[in-house]
Amino acid sequence: MAGIGKSTEEWIRLVLDVSFGDLPKEVVTHTIDYIIDHIGNVISGCNSSVGQALIKFAKDEGGNPEATILGTGMRTSCTMAAMVNAKMGNTHDNDDVFLTRMHIGTIPFCAALSAAERVHASGKDVILATVLGYDICARCGLAVPLVEITPEKEVIYPAVVGYSFNVFGAAVSAAKLVGLNREQMRNALSLAAYFAPLPLAGLWRRRAPHNVCKYADLGWITKVGVTAALLAQNDYPGDEAILDADDFWKACGVSSFKHSVFLEDLGRKWHITESSIKPYPCCRQFNSSIDMLTKIMKQNTLLPDDIDSIKIKVPPLLLNPEYIWNKVQRWDSVEPKDYTSSEFSFPYNMACAAFGIPPGPEWHTSERMHDPQLVEFGKKIVLEKNPVSTETAEFMLGYQGPPGAFRKRFPVTIEVRVGERVFVESSDYARGDSWDPHYRLTHEEIKEKFRVNVSGFLSPHRTETVLNRIEKIEDVKDITEITGLL
Repeated sequence: MAGIGKSTEEWIRLVLDVSFGDLPKEVVTHTIDYIIDHIGNVISGCNSSVGQALIKFAKDEGGNPEATILGTGMRTSCTMAAMVNAKMGNTHDNDDVFLTRMHIGTIPFCAALSAAERVHASGKDVILATVLGYDICARCGLAVPLVEITPEKEVIYPAVVGYSFNVFGAAVSAAKLVGLNREQMRNALSLAAYFAPLPLAGLWRRRAPHNVCKYADLGWITKVGVTAALLAQNDYPGDEAILDADDFWKACGVSSFKHSVFLEDLGRKWHITESSIKPYPCCRQFNSSIDMLTKIMKQNTLLPDDIDSIKIKVPPLLLNPEYIWNKVQRWDSVEPKDYTSSEFSFPYNMACAAFGIPPGPEWHTSERMHDPQLVEFGKKIVLEKNPVSTETAEFMLGYQGPPGAFRKRFPVTIEVRVGERVFVESSDYARGDSWDPHYRLTHEEIKEKFRVNVSGFLSPHRTETVLNRIEKIEDVKDITEITGLL
């Protein structure tokens, strides 16, 4: 363990000292793309059943009208807006993924946005707060092991899995904007830890995907993180040095928190540039298969009816085998029951892509889920677990990088059979994986995803006005200049 309080104190020092001018240009550019993407993701969730329930809840609760629920024109309290926006932004599972490790997603931005409206902060302030919030989530994720290797070279998967520590991201984003001092920042981090939900991703992976809270409720995580910052602003006390508290990490199911990884290149490397902005509204683990199927169909001028079968081979060791086999046995529904299960159905999402349905909210409508041609196409898809190869086993046993980056590489192979011909494609990555320039989405692709996501809410003219304003967010003096358009 690092010296007492070292991780906590070094982090707080960074948050208090860093300014917008300290961010490299490429970090600012990527963060603007990230903001464009997440505003679109939030608005796309407005008409979902969860979005409607949350909006009604916010109306019933009322609150000081200081922040905007995007896409609705409704204003409510800072904490309520943060919760509703963050959850709606994860509703269709189209928010970013960090190194295929976890969803940080909407948490830091939605926390920053609501706090910024509360204090009428600038666009630069929002960018900086978002970068900081994302960075602490990413650093915690990297410092937490995904697997344990015993002295006997056995691979042990943790019984408790989750990323409730993402509350730190919401707390930090809000804390930076409302201007907490050093002691208040310590309190905010500690309160966020105590307010954090249980790490229940392990529970999620053992069940069919019908629970709208999914692997973690990003809305609640964001709300309690912002709440922690606002309480700390009022000098509500908490413990000190929470990031260095072994008992906290053990409560999260973490056997050992790697403080050296958490602190590595602090203030010099900003992990938001490794956020994977997804092109598809479904589980990231499907994305490379969708990419490869559409590539095969395009290169060989195939129509959906031409295809006889599709075999997808997923890696057995880069995910918990229990999780993978749940996905094979329970998460392969060809006719999803609801929009949550539709996000985690390999056959269904492959069918949507094969039929050229624009990736967005339409993938999760009841009409699409029960479309006979999509259901029939889904029956052609078979999932298999790749045999354990020597190469994969050796990789696991010899891995020396950051514990949480273990799953950065996710090799998948698909075989598409058309009569006697079999087309085979393999890939370790998917479009949107920002750590590889070859796979990173372009600015124009991100804008087009935004247009699809907001098409049911904003007119084409308003859409382009909003995009133009966000692209120039650095020049915005008061963030309500943008939220007022939404």
